[in-house]
Amino acid sequence: MINYQFLVVRKDSKVKPRSLDETLELRLAFQGDTISDYFYKEWLYETGNSDNVLRYKTLINCFNDLEQKQIDVILTESIEAANFLTKPESLFEISAIVDSSEKWAICIKKENAILSNAIDKALDELFGDGTMLKISNEVFGMDVVSEARN
Repeated sequence: MINYQFLVVRKDSKVKPRSLDETLELRLAFQGDTISDYFYKEWLYETGNSDNVLRYKTLINCFNDLEQKQIDVILTESIEAANFLTKPESLFEISAIVDSSEKWAICIKKENAILSNAIDKALDELFGDGTMLKISNEVFGMDVVSEARN
């Protein structure tokens, strides 16, 4: 599974940044001590820009402030954002996917060939009949599994 970094805005926003560079003049927020925080710090190290950035204790506070138009955009992980983006009444949308380098996997001991083969067989069946893609779309509102499988 791939854990994307999203830029999230209100659906009614006139501002739709397509990259972190386009957030420089915006009020950007993210949850501290998360992958998004570390991703932003790496980008910040490369660019040296940090104006108008807010670190929140919880992601729900980011979304509450975005809903109230106290901030312009949220940098967040796809796994975390799914709950806010996939509800039919959601006020939010993805304006950009800014990173897709974090891949998640199932970890087992190398020596456990029986378990490894059983997991591979189950995953092959779930991918083969479309179950994994269906679950991904239902839970995350997008395909976060196919690219990771390849």
